Amino acid sequence: MTKSLLRMLAAAALFSTFLVGCGGKQEVEEGPRYEIPAGWLTYTYENIKIIYPPGHLHAASIHDFAVWYNWALRTDCQFLNIRIPVDTLIVFYYTGHGQGNEMTGHYYPWADRDVIHFWLPSHKGPTLMQFLLPYWLDKEPQYQFLKHGLITLLDYSGQNYHEITWRYYQNDSLIPLVELSRDTTVDSNKERWQSALSASFVDFLALSYGLQGLNLMYRAEADWELATQGIFRIPADTLQARWLEFVEKVVKGEWPPVQPDTTKSRSFEFDPGSEG
Repeated sequence: MTKSLLRMLAAAALFSTFLVGCGGKQEVEEGPRYEIPAGWLTYTYENIKIIYPPGHLHAASIHDFAVWYNWALRTDCQFLNIRIPVDTLIVFYYTGHGQGNEMTGHYYPWADRDVIHFWLPSHKGPTLMQFLLPYWLDKEPQYQFLKHGLITLLDYSGQNYHEITWRYYQNDSLIPLVELSRDTTVDSNKERWQSALSASFVDFLALSYGLQGLNLMYRAEADWELATQGIFRIPADTLQARWLEFVEKVVKGEWPPVQPDTTKSRSFEFDPGSEG
């Protein structure tokens, strides 16, 4: 996990006074939400249930796989400042793309409100965020790049999306925010250009304006320029300039300003597993 994400998780805690924290669970409907294929195995660790076929190549590391989801679920809920939305997170762990595509009809790993369908070599983070987003805000945003920015930012790939954004900017390949806001081709499954910029901007937005600011932009239905002016009271060009100033500071190691009495609060560093 990048230092930027760690800082964002710390910043998210500041909003616990007016948003619900992730210390508990919502009430959920009882009853089966999935069917286990005949002969498949299950492994349960705390509130995580992994369902996988016999002979899975990574069967020996199923425990580590479940531990990672337990940690990442709490991490992502802390970032979104929501309660853990289910009593048990169900993850179907397929042997690979062939089996996953054949059994689900999906080309990429995916999730809905009930279960996660995952297979390697994808990163585990995107489907977990896909699963959680409807519980955070059950609405498809007008600005699709914000959704894919969240999915990409918490993909746990180890990528520094601010460094990537800064390289795009220096190479005159930066897509202006107003164009990203109207871009219907942003898809974190299929491209890495728009999604990298989107992840960087979402990080900036959450750290600079808080989860409330991110939430308001996610809900906005007006034109980008009008939404920016209405929510932040600044022109869209100014918001973009502030984003790029933030990116430059992060890349140069100048963000956040270190305060002697607050550095001890930035301690969210535990990552119990790798992507393997």
